[in-house]
Amino acid sequence: MKRHFYTFAVMLMALLPLCAIYAQQPNLARASSGYVENKGQWDANVLFRYAGQNMTMWVTTSGLVYDMRGKQVSTGRKIAQPSKFTAIRDEIKDEMVEQHHVVALELQGASLVSAISEQPTGTTLNYFMNGNSASSAVNIPQVSTVRFADVYPGISMVMTNPNRTPRYDFHVNPGADAKAISMKLRGSDNVRVDSDGSLVIATSCGDLRHANVYAYQMIAGKQQQVACSFTAKNNIISFAVGTYDKTKPLVIDPIVYSTFIGGDENDAVNSITVHPPSGDIVAVGTTTPVNFPKTTGAYSVQVSSLEDVFVARFKPNLATAVFISYFGGTATDRAWDVVIGKDIKTPIIVCGETNSSDFPTTSGVVAQATKGMTDAFVFKMANTGDKLDFSTFFGGSSDDRAYALTVDGAGTIYFAGETNSNNFTTKVGSYRTTYQNQGDGFVTAISPAGGTIVYSTYYGGGLRDRVLDIAASSTNDNSMLITGETRSSDIPLFPVDQVGFPPSNRPNPAQSRLNQIGSGAFSDAFIAKFNDLGSLVILSTYAGGDQDDFGNAIIVDNAGAATIAGVTSSTNLPALRQIQTKKTGK
Repeated sequence: MKRHFYTFAVMLMALLPLCAIYAQQPNLARASSGYVENKGQWDANVLFRYAGQNMTMWVTTSGLVYDMRGKQVSTGRKIAQPSKFTAIRDEIKDEMVEQHHVVALELQGASLVSAISEQPTGTTLNYFMNGNSASSAVNIPQVSTVRFADVYPGISMVMTNPNRTPRYDFHVNPGADAKAISMKLRGSDNVRVDSDGSLVIATSCGDLRHANVYAYQMIAGKQQQVACSFTAKNNIISFAVGTYDKTKPLVIDPIVYSTFIGGDENDAVNSITVHPPSGDIVAVGTTTPVNFPKTTGAYSVQVSSLEDVFVARFKPNLATAVFISYFGGTATDRAWDVVIGKDIKTPIIVCGETNSSDFPTTSGVVAQATKGMTDAFVFKMANTGDKLDFSTFFGGSSDDRAYALTVDGAGTIYFAGETNSNNFTTKVGSYRTTYQNQGDGFVTAISPAGGTIVYSTYYGGGLRDRVLDIAASSTNDNSMLITGETRSSDIPLFPVDQVGFPPSNRPNPAQSRLNQIGSGAFSDAFIAKFNDLGSLVILSTYAGGDQDDFGNAIIVDNAGAATIAGVTSSTNLPALRQIQTKKTGK
């Protein structure tokens, strides 16, 4: 079913102008194309990692390991895959697995010890992984070139990355013997040298090709080609070098490329914001886990488990990443929203969900240990990406997800999402501390340091409810507005349902009935407003038509009027000053 975006305003009832439209999105895969040194974030035998198109290459103490990504295929099973951007009706999807194939080129008798990193790309990498919130693997410069001296006596290996493809050259010094270079292939028994001179390694994900070798010497300031070709026998790969001047250096330069059938990195940018006053763009989302493969050969992995959190800061033109920071544990981790703190340090604050019991947390927070299968998380980090101010789990004994957050001028952090926990962490005095049924929305406020709950409340009715976005009122009263998706015909409506107000002061909400008829099998968007203590709902209304609608985003203008944007399948969505007067999709 095709869905359409809509925007409409409550109270103001007018469309807001678009202030800016970015023609491109932050590209994590392109920004992370370079060599990253192992500073303890990976297995001890890993020296460098390179994230390229369709593959990850690892430089280890024994040689080169290529982890190639293939197709994503269905297992034939249907599983629930909740997402901030997926309607309730569409959550049941095919379980997908991604095919991989790992091959290793072991440099026999070589020594990969002395490495020099050259040509920094300007991007630094930070890793907060597997419970290590105080990771020492921070401020690691990404580089374009790595030089290993004396891999063999008098022979160095130089790693480069032209056109986002990892590449190795051998530099043979005068007097050294090029015949010493020998690589043993593991993970594939199908290797050949084609008629064009290319070395072809066949895998279940396509061919890894090392194109015809180009070898040369510099003679009288000019590049002079030297005859050179691959040899492959019994999975041992070496070079046959023709006659050359052994009193001068020789460069052996294979060009590596692939015919892989997979896609690029499984990266998803789920939220972006602007970092003042630099104008830099901060993006968060999910990315392929950066785990070193334990074995060679073919393997597959469930796609929904292929996720770690990333936080990336880009220059305003999105061409350069200032830093990329990775967060995660041994299971699935997703970031859904990001905001910038309003204090002088302008920290980066992120929320999301995690299945990892070892997701990195800090001491002195609301919850340092997980409580359920899936827990919400919130963390605050320095705007340089290399330090966690705090990180906390939040939730109950079932599944909890934080989809949105905001922050006020005092630094209080407000986050919202959905919970299936009947013992979700609430606070006495908040609007509702009792779970309803089949999944409730929630709204929570915590202190700037993440150690104290200001308020925490359920929101919803008798069926499933999800809060998908939250925004602060512009009236400086610390009230919060939320939007999302509900299937409940009995969500609290204000003023009709609010206790403590005389009937004469209770005007009708904008829309008082689900699907405009009071019942049905479809979802509606909603808007609700909480007071500063989280103890009262001071505005609440349905917003939708006769089919599925959900509110994905909410903003508040200077007059306090709320505007939400979302997706609709309805043909009778109420609207004024319409840009499009009819639903055209199916």
